[in-house]
Amino acid sequence: MNSNTPPPQRHNYIPEIDTLRAVAVGLVVLFHAFPALAPGGYIGVDIFFVISGFVISRSYLEPLLSRKTTLREFYTARFRRLAPALFVVLLLTTIAAYVFVLPSEMQLYAKSLIAQPFYLQNFVFWNEGDYFQAATTKPLLHTWSLAVEEQFYIFFGLAILLLKPAPRLFLPILLLAAIGSVFVGIILEPISPKTAFFMLPTRVWQLALGIFVYVIAKRIGQRNGTWIDMIALFGLLVSVATGFLFSEDAPYPGPHAYIACMATALTLFCFDIGPGKLAVLRLAPIRYLGRISYGFYLWHWPPIAIFYLTLDRSPDVFEALALVALAFVGAVLSFHLIEQPIRQRRALVSTEALKRFVLGGMVTTTAAGMILYMTDGAIFRYPAEMRPFFAATVNHGNFRCPKSFRVLNPNAELCPITDNASPTGVLVLGDSHADVLDEMLAEIADRMQLSLYLTVRVCDLGMYDRTKYCSRDTLEKLSRQAKAEGISHILAISRWPQEWMIATDFEDQVGQLLDDGFDVTIMESVPYGPYFDPIQRVRAALSSGELSYDGLDKDIYTKINITQRTIFENTVARFGDRVHILKPGAYLCPEDECLFQTDGKPNYMDSKHLNFTGRQLLVPMFEAFFAAIRKRMS
Repeated sequence: MNSNTPPPQRHNYIPEIDTLRAVAVGLVVLFHAFPALAPGGYIGVDIFFVISGFVISRSYLEPLLSRKTTLREFYTARFRRLAPALFVVLLLTTIAAYVFVLPSEMQLYAKSLIAQPFYLQNFVFWNEGDYFQAATTKPLLHTWSLAVEEQFYIFFGLAILLLKPAPRLFLPILLLAAIGSVFVGIILEPISPKTAFFMLPTRVWQLALGIFVYVIAKRIGQRNGTWIDMIALFGLLVSVATGFLFSEDAPYPGPHAYIACMATALTLFCFDIGPGKLAVLRLAPIRYLGRISYGFYLWHWPPIAIFYLTLDRSPDVFEALALVALAFVGAVLSFHLIEQPIRQRRALVSTEALKRFVLGGMVTTTAAGMILYMTDGAIFRYPAEMRPFFAATVNHGNFRCPKSFRVLNPNAELCPITDNASPTGVLVLGDSHADVLDEMLAEIADRMQLSLYLTVRVCDLGMYDRTKYCSRDTLEKLSRQAKAEGISHILAISRWPQEWMIATDFEDQVGQLLDDGFDVTIMESVPYGPYFDPIQRVRAALSSGELSYDGLDKDIYTKINITQRTIFENTVARFGDRVHILKPGAYLCPEDECLFQTDGKPNYMDSKHLNFTGRQLLVPMFEAFFAAIRKRMS
């Protein structure tokens, strides 16, 4: 372009961005509906973050910095864009959940519902575990990204407000925040992958990247050349490829996110400076999908999750297609009947009307969530004899180490769960089966004046060389910290499924702990299987009209445990009396039957985890265990 020729006028609307939005939402929907087809499709959320930063900065960055618009106008526009459709989705999803979802899952749903008006739902899902853990039991799980985005824009506005006297500092400070965000993610990923995934500090760089793309593109101005569109197409294809070439095992942050976000940034940059003449980037059906992408994102996940919660299985291909079609119809109706009329001020014309609508939605949503939570998931919907079965499933304790401890001690591999300062300590190591016993174990240890600790990581003995998160280095670090705390005994509690017991270095890792000076006690698996799940009993009763309280034949439990029992016996034979085995079957299967219930109350919260009632049956076993430790140490 001739240097004397003024650059073309920048346009406010870039049609190709709708194409990029369509790609992002398409990847997410494919991942949720057909996970085998797009195993990395959740990367569409990362792409959305970059797009959001870019689009918001085009509309508001300069007006806000130059005070041509106000933060009030900015946030009003955000609510006008996002809140109405969200509250409609929440209303209809809650009605469907009330009709179809059982109390055990309804109470978890209620927690996420209460958090929605305040955009804190990412904290709720973070507290419940990994994004991919039991995802289909959480109808509002996908809204975690809305919380992260709105939290960013709260700080975005605060930064602009505080930097009013020196607006030139905004971009340098944002750059430092973005760099810090990347490093925080790198540090957190091996320590707490779910924290790195769900929390704003590790996502700032993605939204900031979109802002910097806009700033750089603006300074360069528009350019002519088909090559720009070709680069944009290349970036778009790379973004698409990440959804198919990676899987849910890809760490965040990691190559998956870096590649997708940088490719998205490149695409947006080319869209902004380029001629925009490549027809494939402006196909009307794809652009339409991009225009309704927000509604499609909101609507696509609740039907899939409620289907799973109702039928206790994932949809097949045809069912998934039907659910996606239902979500698409919901998105179209939402776009034309809710989003567009409100954004174009054909509905809720005044700011006051919008405020009343949003406030009403917040109050209604919060009240509904509180009612559902305080009634144990609307347990009153079911006959009185079924209610103990539902109550058993919501009897969850506080799992793992307190969040405050983990924040203040990021390098700790263990945490104290008793209050006494006994020089004799026991470390509990294992999976969720250790979690459900920790409070009971702490109470007994406190009573016997022993210190009890719990590992921060959910790692099974025998698996410490199988993953980066549970590595041999992690075991060595755990051992060093345990010795520093005066711990003399390791208690390993897990489900010990035979399919991986055979493949692990179990005996060698027990030997390593013995060499480090610890005695080791291993608890056999408790009886487990669908037979013990209270919800399975309720589902059967809803069909047959009769609740069953029968237990499981003890011989079946013995056969299930034969592989692990053989490995444990070989370990004792190899290492001698410094290795001990606890047998919960003696307490949970006292005669010829493994007990499903005690005094009419189920002993399990699901198919494999004991609840409070079941845990009480093991109190004598653990009292004897701690008493033996005190006797050996005296």
